[in-house]
Amino acid sequence: MKILNRKQIRELMNLLDKQFGFNNELDYVFIRDNKNYYITNRSLGKINFNSLNVKRIGVFFGKVIGNNFILSIEGSQIIGNSSNKHIIDMDAEEIKSWFKGMNLRKSLDNGVYLLRYKNDFVGTCKVVNNELINSLDKSRRVFKLKL
Repeated sequence: MKILNRKQIRELMNLLDKQFGFNNELDYVFIRDNKNYYITNRSLGKINFNSLNVKRIGVFFGKVIGNNFILSIEGSQIIGNSSNKHIIDMDAEEIKSWFKGMNLRKSLDNGVYLLRYKNDFVGTCKVVNNELINSLDKSRRVFKLKL
């Protein structure tokens, strides 16, 4: 577990700008654990965790896969409203299928996209050959969803 410095945060923000058109500042402490990124309140950034036995802290923000940043549901909600590209609007049937863990088909360029249902951001997906690859964790899947 490592707290990111300004340069590392700037690199992450540049990646979010490149992928999603997000260019706002985030007032959080960013923590990296291997390829996973977490965010937490600034006041926790003042604590020296080296002497503590802490496995994880903060909200899961996303992870790096290859040259792409895959946001968690919470991460997409944090940056979604300030993003302006690579956004897929989903209808009720698509979102139901998505939360059941199914892959979807849409005619899109390959890349990473934010998913939006009405005004809510619900995560990100990677599109490969017009297929939206569902990476929703099994523990977050819902099999009876009423909209």
